[in-house]
Amino acid sequence: MNGLVFLVTLFAFCIICYYIGKKNSQNNSDLDSYFLGSRNLGVFSITLTILATQIGGGCLLGACDEAYQTGWSVLFYPAGMSIGLVILAIGWGGKLRRLKINTISQVFEKVYKTRNLRKFSSILSSLALFGILLAQNVATKKFFHSLGFTNDLIFYLFTICVICYTAFGGFKAVVQTDIVQIIFLLMIFFGVFFFVKFSHSIPTTQTTPGIWKSGSVSGISLFLLPLLSMLMEQDMAQRCFSARTSKVASYSCWIAALILLGTSSVSVYFGVALNALGVDVDPSSGALMTFAQTIMNPVFQALFACAILLAIVSTADSLLCSIASNFVFDFLRRFHNKKAIRLSSIIVIALGVTSTLIVSFCENLIPLLMPSYELIVVTFFPSISIAIFKKNLSTRSAVASVVTGVCCFILFKIVRLPVPSELVSLMCSYGAFFLFREKAVEESLEVAT
Repeated sequence: MNGLVFLVTLFAFCIICYYIGKKNSQNNSDLDSYFLGSRNLGVFSITLTILATQIGGGCLLGACDEAYQTGWSVLFYPAGMSIGLVILAIGWGGKLRRLKINTISQVFEKVYKTRNLRKFSSILSSLALFGILLAQNVATKKFFHSLGFTNDLIFYLFTICVICYTAFGGFKAVVQTDIVQIIFLLMIFFGVFFFVKFSHSIPTTQTTPGIWKSGSVSGISLFLLPLLSMLMEQDMAQRCFSARTSKVASYSCWIAALILLGTSSVSVYFGVALNALGVDVDPSSGALMTFAQTIMNPVFQALFACAILLAIVSTADSLLCSIASNFVFDFLRRFHNKKAIRLSSIIVIALGVTSTLIVSFCENLIPLLMPSYELIVVTFFPSISIAIFKKNLSTRSAVASVVTGVCCFILFKIVRLPVPSELVSLMCSYGAFFLFREKAVEESLEVAT
């Protein structure tokens, strides 16, 4: 790889992103503009920021690595994400937007009339999102190392740039930088795909097929958890809330689902092709960069590596903004206008610096990714999914469902089950919801009589 081309390209993107952040810092007048883009974003912006948020290390690096080992069956993971986007498109996203809330946690106060559960939900979901952020930061650092940049100064400078443009410009800056990053990624990625497809005769039948099971995470988990978390994560909800209309959110999710599945399929194709070529993969580089080194010249390797890095970062800046919005909207609403924006910027900086420091001392944080998804899903999905379609719901049923979800999550980390634990946890959580809902209905009928 041409290291100079990589560094120059990365530096150019840093300058562009920093300029976008500073420019948008002058246009933020209140919390709605800082965290939701004044709820006025169109299809183009929403579609590309959804793609930038979801096409990260998992869809590219992780999918390619798994495809090299086990073949096309790894498409279940991006398929789960794409189906989640389709569900958002056919009505879920529009219903979220019509609730006129700022965070997913506010569902508990608006529908279930419980402020304490809203705060608990906000704290727990923020912790889970922070776990995903840590995993993204580890992926960024390891990616730099895999390219030969073992001096962490480059990683720190790059991370500081990401924190700064996110803190200064807020959600609008995240969206605009997402647009730049994802357009560059798609151009490079699909350009390489068509170049390889039409200029090289590469078989796409894997020579060592296997059953898709990554470590202790089953294929069902890798399909189900991204699908359900897509419907209730704050970063995706933030994009639905910021759409100009419900139709804008719906159209954007449809388009993003198709492009996401296509991009992930290309990454899987690269992994399968690499296996078919019989090329050994260096674990420190990963299958995707090994493929680039096998097929491309050093200049295109550098551009390809830069595109992958930007994909990882576009997920990280979205997480920073989402976690900060949870804190501000759910705990600090007494601050207003410019003071609230300054406080929001400080929170983004604090989150970014803290996550970077943790990664500096603890590098084995990738296993946090799937448990973080699972914690959000099994604890809050049942209550939130019912609240979107039903009214006049019981506070007790929501509390019972959340408590059951947390207990099951902890229990099944200690006691291993022969079936996917998240399925059992979801069933228990739904069961607790309806059990206490029935009790609440019976009590109301007794009072009425």
